[in-house]
Amino acid sequence: MRHHWASFVCCTIMCSIASGQQSGTTPQSGTTQTIPSRGRGSSFAQPPTTVRPPDSTARQEGSPSPADSFSLGTPRPSLGPLPAPGTAGKLVTLEVLIADVPGKLDQPTASQILDLEKAGKLSGSDRLRLTTLENVPAFVQASERAPRIVGRTNTGLTVTPIYNDVNVGTIVQATSRLDEDGSALVQLYIQRSGILKNSDISADPLDPKGIALMTTQTTIRIQPGKPLLISTGPSTMMGGSQTWIVLLLTAS
Repeated sequence: MRHHWASFVCCTIMCSIASGQQSGTTPQSGTTQTIPSRGRGSSFAQPPTTVRPPDSTARQEGSPSPADSFSLGTPRPSLGPLPAPGTAGKLVTLEVLIADVPGKLDQPTASQILDLEKAGKLSGSDRLRLTTLENVPAFVQASERAPRIVGRTNTGLTVTPIYNDVNVGTIVQATSRLDEDGSALVQLYIQRSGILKNSDISADPLDPKGIALMTTQTTIRIQPGKPLLISTGPSTMMGGSQTWIVLLLTAS
């Protein structure tokens, strides 16, 4: 009788343990599960189980990584829509000559400035050609990053110049229209910048250099194929010289 009662108690305990394991809950993400140690009356905390969500930015197999992609830099500005049919006219070519003439000239003609350029008697010159359609604005820029002396560092043994790169060059913007009499009406904007050159031989070459700027804006009427002198003034690039601007227009 005692043997049967002991067997019944053991079966009851085993069933209770089994049912307790089935009804137990699984530790959730981010919770701490306490597992008893083998010693009596002691326990240790297991690190929390973290379930990582799927990474939406993870790179798929075979797709290039951001490091593999080639950056094109800053996009160029939009050119805008094309003109409506019948708005743009004939093809027009504009040639702009910015000539630095040594000395001073009294009322020269555009042809004389061009002859000085051909003879190589100019102290400096910039020539830009711009081809576009009439009634359509056009723009051209020729520039460079040039080193400019802005100061000096004296270490006691040597003097070292301090440089700073600046953007200098020439900009030409124009809009033209051909009239029935064969002439052309041109709106013109010209800007030239550069680092000043010191004409004084005794000057210290490490002195800070300034930036010269010349700007011209005008509206003129010009005959195609005939050069026109549109601006003059003291040269901002070289001392003791003059700067003359000549425009030549051809239409086809």
